[in-house]
Amino acid sequence: MKIFDSRSNEKVDLKNKTIKIYTCGPTVYSNIHIGNARPILLTDVLVRFLNYQNIEVDYMMNITDIDDKIINKAIAENKTEFEITEKYIKEFNEDLYSLNIIKPNRMIKISEEIPTIESFIKKLVDSKKAYIKNGSVYFDLKNNLDTYGSISKQKIDQLISDDSLSEKNDPLDFALWKSTEVGLNWETQFCKGRPGWHTECVALVDKYFKKELDVHVGGIDLKFPHHENERIQFFGMYQLELSKIWMHNGSLNVNKEKMSKSLGNIVNLRDFLKSNSTNVLRLLMLKTNYSNPLSITDKDIEDANKWIAKVTNTIKQSIINENLELINETSSDYINEFESFMNDNLNTGQVITLVDKIVKEINSEISNKEFSDLYKQLVKILEVLGIEIKLITISNVEIKLLKKWKNHISEKQFKEADEIRNELTRIGVL
Repeated sequence: MKIFDSRSNEKVDLKNKTIKIYTCGPTVYSNIHIGNARPILLTDVLVRFLNYQNIEVDYMMNITDIDDKIINKAIAENKTEFEITEKYIKEFNEDLYSLNIIKPNRMIKISEEIPTIESFIKKLVDSKKAYIKNGSVYFDLKNNLDTYGSISKQKIDQLISDDSLSEKNDPLDFALWKSTEVGLNWETQFCKGRPGWHTECVALVDKYFKKELDVHVGGIDLKFPHHENERIQFFGMYQLELSKIWMHNGSLNVNKEKMSKSLGNIVNLRDFLKSNSTNVLRLLMLKTNYSNPLSITDKDIEDANKWIAKVTNTIKQSIINENLELINETSSDYINEFESFMNDNLNTGQVITLVDKIVKEINSEISNKEFSDLYKQLVKILEVLGIEIKLITISNVEIKLLKKWKNHISEKQFKEADEIRNELTRIGVL
């Protein structure tokens, strides 16, 4: 399998016996929106395909429960930070369930790993990759100019910082530990304070994976500075890359406008799922290559609902024919084609086109009364995509009704056939 790596700008082989994956998780001060769901769904499809290939996956996600946004939310609502974070962690877990996500092996709250982060920062200070000023700890970027910017392709001499903190050696140096008594804070060997965002993820990777990751997933908006700053800390510490592959999904546009708070067009995931199924959201995310910008319009949502209904009905009709003992083995084999698309940088757009092709062939068979078990390949492909089609079960009584209905149709007894069809529709078989 080959995945495009943002750092090398090349497709890189992913072939270890165990694949180590890290995805940047949410900052839990609010519910996630559909843009936040894109890297989560991307990772889920990757994990599903690796599982399909019987490859072991070690997958971790962080939960950022220490942040200025959380402090501000707590103050605004007259609550503790813990009350805010626990509410949104609970609801995030509910969202993962709603999205049909295979949960990570580990989901780790940053607040539970302060000693891990402190130890990691201490190593950077001891190796003179970081320095302490007034209790805060900063990464010394000038010591790593040769490799900084390799993910985002930013040039250090073109970066401008409006940070006026005079205590830093350089305005572009970033905080690993912040001296503060505002909000949640911890007493450490440096000072009382809390960790910097860029250090949280890399410290967890260092502790739980020991060596470099195979895949680090995140949105394109995290390339710089977050992922760049994660990487440079690990490289500064070990002279090794943090991840073999940096996998970034593109931005999200809603009705032809980039989704942003300033435009007021943020689509909350929970609001979206009130009107649409998880399958619809997955289809919208998967129809475009993950690395490309994704545009979602009202028409796209309408078409996705129709597509899901069409595929569901095709599978349902096949199961009915199977229960009527009308199905034979298919001569068509689309699985190799499916695997080829997925192995080529998770090309789900081509897989969706392939699904359309399979559905068309099955419906043509049904029209010609040449029934096959091709639907089983379709179900297998959809399972890997995480598109969950409920497979109907048909009782013996319902099978008898179906046979009567078919017989009435063949004998042109349409009134009787309509009566049975209405009953089959009422009980959900048709």
